[in-house]
Amino acid sequence: ARSSYADDTVQLSEDGTYVLSLGPNRLELWRSDLVRTLEYGYVDAPVNPRSQPRTGCALRSAASSGTRVAVLEQCPGEAGNRLTLLNPAPKDPTKPEEYASLVLADLPPGGAGKILAASGDRVTIYIPGDGAGRRPYLGVYDATGTEVARYPLSEELPADAVAVRVPGAYLLWTGVAVVALRAGDLTPLWSSLDAIGPGTAMAGVVIVPVPGAIAVIDPLSGNQLRRVPVARDEKLDGPILTSVSGSTILEQRGEELVALA
Repeated sequence: ARSSYADDTVQLSEDGTYVLSLGPNRLELWRSDLVRTLEYGYVDAPVNPRSQPRTGCALRSAASSGTRVAVLEQCPGEAGNRLTLLNPAPKDPTKPEEYASLVLADLPPGGAGKILAASGDRVTIYIPGDGAGRRPYLGVYDATGTEVARYPLSEELPADAVAVRVPGAYLLWTGVAVVALRAGDLTPLWSSLDAIGPGTAMAGVVIVPVPGAIAVIDPLSGNQLRRVPVARDEKLDGPILTSVSGSTILEQRGEELVALA
């Protein structure tokens, strides 16, 4: 019924209410009925000039919740990446409404930091180490952009680290493990080692791909309940992504999609 301007490549994510389309220069948010509620960044033919709060910024990463859109961007002349928190449904979708916007001192230009999850008015950002003694960490920020918690990491996260939402939590894949973050405040709850993907939820448990199997994990304690053997070629560069359709488990292994009965 309609089309819209977009960058040559985009990343899609969804929070249950909105679908977020993120490119390097432009972000759009679409409601579940496919009505666009927000455009942010580059506008090809703006009806109202100067409707965007900033121009020329490179969008690094973003995540949405039902009440907030969090954007990490690098703007010209600024000494660090900027965290911007937006209203997902402003009165005019062409005029973004900011709740907060500030430059993060621990995220210099060109760094590997990224937004991992947004839940309610909280957002979790991966902050890499600085090579001078500061270890990498997960920073949790509130609705005003204030850091409210910091969780140190033992290792740097890979570029393809990803967080997947399940009932009551987010499952963060760190490259070697899955860390469950409580949905309410994004506090780490438990971790499970030897993961080769973030996993998902199924029938009241968490299922996580591990070498040669699928691990079945208690979502409250993180204890491994059992392993279901799976034969797969696991020489992949990135994570195995998991989804569920009825009683079928779907695994995306690189460019291959496999359905497991």
